[in-house]
Amino acid sequence: MIAWNTSGAHATAVIDGSAAIAADAEIGPLAVVGRNVRVGAGCVIGPGCVVGDDVVLGKGALLHANVTIYDRCVIGDRVILHSGVVIGADGFGIAMADERWVKIPQIGRVFIGDDVEIGANTTVDRGSLGETR
Repeated sequence: MIAWNTSGAHATAVIDGSAAIAADAEIGPLAVVGRNVRVGAGCVIGPGCVVGDDVVLGKGALLHANVTIYDRCVIGDRVILHSGVVIGADGFGIAMADERWVKIPQIGRVFIGDDVEIGANTTVDRGSLGETR
């Protein structure tokens, strides 16, 4: 892997300088790749995707347009995420405290294994404490 591979990135993509991008990865128009992201060989990040900080994308992952992956999530090899997929958003973490509902911080993360396909507009939320797999 190399940091900041411009050959496979569209001119309008925004890629943090700390990201490690495989030489043959493709990054589409208006995509955003955060800090310390690792993008595996043969990955395709489509137009308008947002890949948060400390995300790992395995080899051959395909992110269609407008996929969002929140910080610290791990996506396995040969994963296909269709348009509008959101990985790692907060779940419904609330608890009653002092006669009112209070949001509980969602500090878990999401791990998607190898050879998984997730359909359009699907959300996989992070766990409140542990991992969502």
